[in-house]
Amino acid sequence: MLGRALPYSTTAKNGYQGAVYFHTPSYPPSPSDQYADDPAYFINTIQVSPYTIRASKAKYYKQIRRSAQDTLIDGISYRGSIYVDTEEDFFC
Repeated sequence: MLGRALPYSTTAKNGYQGAVYFHTPSYPPSPSDQYADDPAYFINTIQVSPYTIRASKAKYYKQIRRSAQDTLIDGISYRGSIYVDTEEDFFC
């Protein structure tokens, strides 16, 4: 049955006898700066991660603005940006 699923020979010259080897195509790793769908997040004009936005308290928000213009920060391209103005003393 494995012979039908895997078109490769079950006898590997460099492998162990009786072992099943799965052959998958190798893909190059994605660059770390390629998050095309993520916007840049800012709290009180300071760039933060999306996780930091989740940790902030929404009841202190004064204003939330969204920009559709792509943003380039430190060589990383972001699709748009989200600005949160808050009364919370978040960075102390």
